[in-house]
This record gives sequence, structure tokens and C-alpha cells, in this order.
Amino acid sequence: MQQQLHHECSWQLGCIHDAAAAASAACCITMQQQLCKMFISWQQKAVEHTVTKYSHAQQSTSVQTRRQGRHGMNTHVVKIANRECSCGKWNQFGIPCSHAQKVCGAYNISAASMVKDYYDVMAYNNTYSKHFEPVQSEDYWDDPNFQLVRPYYPYGHTSWSKSNNTHS
Repeated sequence: MQQQLHHECSWQLGCIHDAAAAASAACCITMQQQLCKMFISWQQKAVEHTVTKYSHAQQSTSVQTRRQGRHGMNTHVVKIANRECSCGKWNQFGIPCSHAQKVCGAYNISAASMVKDYYDVMAYNNTYSKHFEPVQSEDYWDDPNFQLVRPYYPYGHTSWSKSNNTHS
């Protein structure tokens, strides 16, 4: 399974390809495995979608999902050039959703090439190539040049937690 994930998701962060970094970044590997599983899951789900129309003027494609019981038959608009889909998943995760992957397949575009650049190995290496200094304790912080205003809590509460939040 790991080999299959690695092969299908060649866009993974550098920590997966670098054994030394992988040993020190287990959480990164876990995150990447989850993202890769998401990519493959959406790839499999894309088979059930239908590309319904393309608008050259808007450079958008409509994709209809398959009915599954009471769900499905939704239409989503995919804009490949902008790397976005109306479902919001591509925007949120940076990985083409099932609708985008269906459009990629219909127009012979590699869905893996549409993954956001911040998952690229070089971007990862550039991000963590600099030296980070730890933040010192509050004793060393400069005094702020303003008065701290405490939040207002209604009904005499000193904090607002989920247990006493009637608006959840």
C-alpha cells in the first residue's frame, strides 16, 4: 500500500523522499499519507461523475455527480485554469477534488500536475531550509505600548465555553 501511495502521489513533500528527514518528521509523513489517500479516493470517485458542458468563454466545465440514494445529481463548476471547483475542496486542500480530476481525465490533463505548488518538494525544502530561533519566554518580551482590553462576557460569565454557549 505504501509503495502504491508513493507511486500515485509523486507530488508529495520532500520529507517522504529523504530518509533522514522522514525519520525526524513522522507527523509530516502521516499528513502526506492522508493527503495522498484523499487524492486517490477522489480519483476513484471521479469515475462516477459526468462532464456535462464546457464554456470556452468562462473557461469552466460543469460536472454532475451520480445519484446515490437520496444524494448526488449535484452539478459543480470546475475552472482548471484557476485551479478551483465550486465544491470548495480543491481550494481548501490544494489537491484536485473528484470533480476536477474528472475534468482532468476528460481533457487528458494529469491531475497530479494540478496539485498546488506548496506540496512540491522544492517548496518544502525552501520553507524549512532556514534556521529557526525559539521564542523566548514572556519575561524577555517588550512591554506593549497599549492597554490590554479584556473581552466582555455577557451574563456575568468569566469565560465563554461550549457548555454555556446557547448559540452552537
